[in-house]
Amino acid sequence: MILFNMNGSYNEKMETFQKKPISKTIKYFYGIGDLGFTLMTNCGGYFWIYFLTNVNKFSLSTILLMTTLPSIIGIPISPLFGAIINSIKPMKWGRYRSWLIVPIPIMLIFFSMQWSKIGGDILAPTLCVVFAFIGSLATNFMYVTNASLIAVIASTPEEKAQMSATRGMYNNLSKVMWAYVGTPFVALMTLLLNNETLAYRAVQFTFCVLCALGFYAHFKMTAGYEETGAQELAKPKERQAKTSGKQLWSSLIQNPHLLAMMFMDIARWIVSFTMQSATIYFFQYVAQNMALQTTYLFVANLCAIVGAYIMKFFVQKIGSRNTGIVAFFGLGIFLCFARAFYLNTMLVMTFLILAQLFLGIAYTTIPVLYADAVIYSEWKMGKNASGWIMGLMQVPLRASGLIKNLIITGMLAVGGYSAALEPKLASPGLKAAIGNMFIGIPGALMVAGALIFLLGYRLTAEKIKQYREEIAAKSIA
Repeated sequence: MILFNMNGSYNEKMETFQKKPISKTIKYFYGIGDLGFTLMTNCGGYFWIYFLTNVNKFSLSTILLMTTLPSIIGIPISPLFGAIINSIKPMKWGRYRSWLIVPIPIMLIFFSMQWSKIGGDILAPTLCVVFAFIGSLATNFMYVTNASLIAVIASTPEEKAQMSATRGMYNNLSKVMWAYVGTPFVALMTLLLNNETLAYRAVQFTFCVLCALGFYAHFKMTAGYEETGAQELAKPKERQAKTSGKQLWSSLIQNPHLLAMMFMDIARWIVSFTMQSATIYFFQYVAQNMALQTTYLFVANLCAIVGAYIMKFFVQKIGSRNTGIVAFFGLGIFLCFARAFYLNTMLVMTFLILAQLFLGIAYTTIPVLYADAVIYSEWKMGKNASGWIMGLMQVPLRASGLIKNLIITGMLAVGGYSAALEPKLASPGLKAAIGNMFIGIPGALMVAGALIFLLGYRLTAEKIKQYREEIAAKSIA
């Protein structure tokens, strides 16, 4: 083992830092930061376009540029957050935990200031984009770190499953909360402040504070589960967690399980984003019953919470890979069933609610699968690249956002959609196009993604156990 002497020198006989079982606080509360994070990002997801059109009154061409350009830039830079975490000198509180709190001031300032209109026709939209982009840089570091800590802290597959399941439950709980908090809070702030711009800024700032408090709670509850910066730097360079650019690249291209996972994850995010954006079209033009939308969203989100909770029991019984296979195929198949009966609203809602159950399982299983890919990479390359690999989760997220836009605009064009069209006059062709947009294409892509995962991701529980043991043996040698 390895030990630090009293004067900080390095002794290769003993080791001061050893992993320990996760605490009850981590088991049941590592996810409260995700609740705040989701509420914070929902402000942009639900209100940003409306704010730009109806409050700032920017032109549609300007808004298209404002929303598309950051997405295009975001795809190539999204892997850099994890790469930076893994490659630079560790900060005071550790290579990972430090990033939960250091970006908080930047997030609070710039994410709030994006809800403003400063200057004329060119300066005002430019500043909105710049403020939002800088704020997103801060939140991306926090998000990547939060996911990476599962691989850093958890010592067993059961602990990884527990932490991921708890995160998933809090994430889905925030979706239920948002339905009753988001719009009413904006209305309240508008009434109190008598200024829409200030109202949206106040709402965003409030949720940013909740996110900051949640991640600070994660920071405190994980104290002692990661080496401090001083402990890591006291090690010989070959034993430090810092990785080179070549090592990071090798950990991607020489990790077929990770590549298969990322392709599948693109399909999963397309399902999430497309269904979120297209729900209103289905209930307005196909079901022609907007009142059912609220009921569907409430029950579906509750089922997602249940899925997130039961995921850990699946992992304990059949392992993370098999849990992923069940979740991904279950999600895709039920979406395809829904598309087959897209004109029968009650059948569609039934199949979609069941699909949400599998989506909840999938959401919480995916971080565990990425964490297993971290173990494989460390076994193969000799370096722990948790930040880099967990940060690669951002790539499918960014890419699927663009694909989602193409699916929605393409299918609406194919169906001959017009905003002036009365829902009762929707043609069979438009209904079919919306059915494809809402559930058909996402379902087919999910089944394809599940097949890629089945064939390409081969990390079983037995292999992960073997890799862990060999990594531990090498660290002692």
